[in-house]
Amino acid sequence: MATPVTAISLIKRAMRLAGVYSLGDEPSPEEAQAGLEALNTMIDGWANESLMIYAQSVDVIPIVSPIAVYTLGPTGTVVTTRPMSMIDSSYVIYQGISYPVPLLALDQYNMIAYKTQGDSFPYCMWAEMDYPNVTLTVYPVPSDASVLYAWSLKQLPGFASLTTEALFPPGYADALAYNLAVNFGPEFDGADIPVTVQKSAINSKRIIKRTNTRALPMRLPSAVLPNTGWVNWRTGA
Repeated sequence: MATPVTAISLIKRAMRLAGVYSLGDEPSPEEAQAGLEALNTMIDGWANESLMIYAQSVDVIPIVSPIAVYTLGPTGTVVTTRPMSMIDSSYVIYQGISYPVPLLALDQYNMIAYKTQGDSFPYCMWAEMDYPNVTLTVYPVPSDASVLYAWSLKQLPGFASLTTEALFPPGYADALAYNLAVNFGPEFDGADIPVTVQKSAINSKRIIKRTNTRALPMRLPSAVLPNTGWVNWRTGA
């Protein structure tokens, strides 16, 4: 069972693993602050490795007429952590019924000839991965109220201070400590990171990525499916 960890506990462990401190030693305030910066920078970098993100996130966006553009992020229409990538699993609820809202690629959105076309609720959307906010453009332009459930991958939470507690799934505390030792240890003069620590850093991330791997569903275009909507892959019927 995973237990909360603090930044300072991870920093101390990483320094012991790197061989720059012994059990019972305390880092100086400057060392602790440098460790906090290294820890948050490492977590920030992991955001670009989608398989290090253990959960998919959903943002609930009230869709109002006649607004077609919404933003997600620290200063967005919906104030939240900026998504690293959008997931093609979003949907809209209109008058109590759920409808899928497929995610369009840029070229698909550009092929829409009349982008100001209106309808009761949006059928699809395009995501522009701006910074600091992601911009979502829905189509068609809504003429009525609905609610969009936009799914995405968001980076892991960082540590606001040395004593900030964070709760991660099993395996993450090891990955954070071992990889911080590899990243932060060289900042100490003469630090020689043990090979076993380097291997553990690699393996800890490999295990997490294997756990977080999501199987892709096999899909066929609806036009080639029979009326039942299902195909027996063994017989082809």
